[in-house]
Amino acid sequence: MKLQDKFPYDSAIWGLENLYTTVGVDSFYINNSCVIAKNHTITTGHSYMLVHHLENGQITTQLVRLVDVYNDNVNINLVLCDKIKDDSISIQLNVRDRNNYCPWQLIDINFFRDEIDRLMIKMYCNC
Repeated sequence: MKLQDKFPYDSAIWGLENLYTTVGVDSFYINNSCVIAKNHTITTGHSYMLVHHLENGQITTQLVRLVDVYNDNVNINLVLCDKIKDDSISIQLNVRDRNNYCPWQLIDINFFRDEIDRLMIKMYCNC
């Protein structure tokens, strides 16, 4: 399933500003620290870890599958599915607000594992 951006002309502008653009038919480039993935690109159908930073300092995690991404002229909306509870989750991201605190982060588990391996090798080699 691929939702239509509500204002497709904004997608072109956001792409020129290096904020958000579609990549092929099922991937999305989102240049924001809330999205931790190789080249800031996420793909529908893939699994990710959704990390919520709660106001009391606690952190919760959910294993999710990316269903779709679309913009509504103000926010980028991510539609996710909790892989354990099979619940639908919708989160928003205002990419134009660069000082925006991320109450959540979407992490590509494979990219995260590769980054940890890279850092461990770097520490071991002392380089």
